[in-house]
Amino acid sequence: MGDGYITAASTPEGQANGFVFTDCAITGAKGVHTCLGRPWREYAKTVFIRTDMSDVVRPEGWNDWDKPGGRKTTFYREFGNTGPGSIRDARAKWIKFFGTGEVARYTPAIVLAGSDGWNPAKIRRSRRV
Repeated sequence: MGDGYITAASTPEGQANGFVFTDCAITGAKGVHTCLGRPWREYAKTVFIRTDMSDVVRPEGWNDWDKPGGRKTTFYREFGNTGPGSIRDARAKWIKFFGTGEVARYTPAIVLAGSDGWNPAKIRRSRRV
């Protein structure tokens, strides 16, 4: 496998969330390099929270896919990431980092909640017989 992107979000305008990665690890084969994401369409949304990023993640982290105008509509955020692929100072200057208060709205219960009232924290597990 070669270089590439982890995400190519096509988030509809006005949708609250796109791709949300929390407490993950990004690894890869030696010599492979990747970006966290690039927009498939305007309004792409992708966040990485507390993710351990190996050196396969390119220092800039993100790519605008040669559409600098999309920098105004994309929503790329990071918070509390670790590892050699998470160096903030090397990131593309147009992406942003969450503050503690902002990241609090990215819990599974909030991100996965819909208008149907489903609560992922109250999933009942079936009993094996």
